[in-house]
Amino acid sequence: MKTFEYFEPATVSEAISLLSKYKGRAKVIAGSTDLLVTMKRKIVSPECLINIKKIPHLTCVDYDEREGFTIGALTTLHALETSLPIKEKINVLAQAAHQVAARRIRSVATIGGNLCQDSKCLYYTRIHSWGRAPCHRGGGDICYAVKGAKSCQAMATAETAPALLCLNARAKIAGPTGERHVALEDFFISAGVTALQDDEILSAIEIPNPPAHTGGVYLKHSLRGSIDFAIAGVAVVLTLEPRNGACNDARISLLGVARIPMRARRAEGVLKGKTVVDNVIDQAALAASEEARPLGDIFGSAAYRRKLVNVLVKMATKEALEGA
Repeated sequence: MKTFEYFEPATVSEAISLLSKYKGRAKVIAGSTDLLVTMKRKIVSPECLINIKKIPHLTCVDYDEREGFTIGALTTLHALETSLPIKEKINVLAQAAHQVAARRIRSVATIGGNLCQDSKCLYYTRIHSWGRAPCHRGGGDICYAVKGAKSCQAMATAETAPALLCLNARAKIAGPTGERHVALEDFFISAGVTALQDDEILSAIEIPNPPAHTGGVYLKHSLRGSIDFAIAGVAVVLTLEPRNGACNDARISLLGVARIPMRARRAEGVLKGKTVVDNVIDQAALAASEEARPLGDIFGSAAYRRKLVNVLVKMATKEALEGA
């Protein structure tokens, strides 16, 4: 690694002050399961590391019956997968957290880091060792994955994002001018790029209480289970009408098949207002696979990823229906 300065701020305001001072030349570190790897590979070489792990109140899972959940950005994935309130109220998030990497990594990796992780494109992560010109994500003007592409085409990999999109979550962001809130659907700009400015940090995730008769499921397919990133991942959250069992609301989110975690809104529309039976589920799954915008790579072609979306949406919808 290249030499860097290191700070351990005690407050959010101190961290923001440091980020402002080193604007664009500093990186925030917490669990360090992602950033240190990219630094060792010389993908990024910040002048300064700002460790926010010791800032109080950023590690929490607070629940209020009226307001819902506030989850601190430093909450570990293991804490999420084992939290009783989360498992009881929004189990889809616990399922997603459980499917990230291995237990040892989940015990230190944070939800904030999972959402803000850098691109995992095979080309981007290996360009330095190959001695090639940088790609779009690395500051260059070429995409090695898609010939002629004018921007980065890497697929999204943040495992907890689909569940949070389906739960209508929003990001709480702290900056020099105070706090602001961003719907998580607007938080992602591209693979490895978020709505955070250089002098801002993600401080918490806020999730409203789900309505009664709501069930949710997250499923993914990868080569080696949770150890690998999802070739395709699907979260489904359904809310049913208690009188007749019809679908009051449906949210479907996809991972690994677009540059950012995406809502499959056309597929959601197929389910809303209807009794969720097999032929309706089949129609929704087909719509979701058609909405996906996958990029083929060595792990699977675009066509294969679309088929995975079709299968996973069917499975997840049936399981979410039972939960609701």
